Amino acid sequence: TATVQTASTSGTATAAIVFTILPSPPAITSALTAQGQEGVAFVYQILASGNPSSYNAAGLPAGLSVDPATGKISGTPVVPGTFSVILSAINGSGTGQATLVLTILPSQPVITSAGTAGGIVGTSLSYQITAAHTPTSFGAAGLPAGLSIDTTTGLISGTPSAAGTTAVTLSAANA
Repeated sequence: TATVQTASTSGTATAAIVFTILPSPPAITSALTAQGQEGVAFVYQILASGNPSSYNAAGLPAGLSVDPATGKISGTPVVPGTFSVILSAINGSGTGQATLVLTILPSQPVITSAGTAGGIVGTSLSYQITAAHTPTSFGAAGLPAGLSIDTTTGLISGTPSAAGTTAVTLSAANA
């Protein structure tokens, strides 16, 4: 509050003036990249300058939500992918925004193919490893002589050269 006074030969006038100084609009200061995994609990905190009174996050993947009072994004994502999330922090002077690049990795692969397979010595054999959650590579440790794996497709093939029972460890991997 300030008092302004003016004077002239005719007299003096006085008036009170009230100045209101608002804070600067918020600026997002939290990291603009984050990573989570499908089916695993996720937490991200929106941070901003300028004392925000509320927050928002537009474009969140399914399973995540933002607490508008605290800026905490949390939940369990149900869809893998890369998402551009528009973060907002609001105060009496305006809104600050930034784009968060949120990567949700797929769930760990789970092998779904049969746990046993059989063949005959000297006869071609083919066994396909199958797995849920979009594997990008496959492995098979301890294959019998004559068999090999295509690590890209998960196909085990070849002609076994010796009889016997062999325990093979199968694997599937993704991001």
